[in-house]
Amino acid sequence: MILSLFAITFIIFLFSSFFVAFQINGLNRAIINTPVSLIENCAFVSEDSQVLIDNEMVLEKLTYYYDNTIRQYVPNYEIEIFYYNNDDFSFCIDDFCSGIEVKVDAVLMYGYKFSRVMYYEVTKA
Repeated sequence: MILSLFAITFIIFLFSSFFVAFQINGLNRAIINTPVSLIENCAFVSEDSQVLIDNEMVLEKLTYYYDNTIRQYVPNYEIEIFYYNNDDFSFCIDDFCSGIEVKVDAVLMYGYKFSRVMYYEVTKA
């Protein structure tokens, strides 16, 4: 009797760990494979020949992309986007910046927490 309860518990543990691993793998694929063209389409050259990124456009495009890719793995997630100047790595409070830090947080099954940070910088070629 005890052996059968142990076997059932072990099988349930295997299935639950499979689903958590599936969620983590899917989230990693979606975030790491974020198309760089999303950021490149938001970049422009300013009047003083600096390459800058439109912050509002980046937020809009990344939110749309993550809504379509991450929602199949987790129902709720949070995106935090921090903007910085890649010259001196100071925080950028303007509407146009040259570096972006994107942090994605999600809660998986059974309360496991997932967090991934990606950095994007725009420079002249």
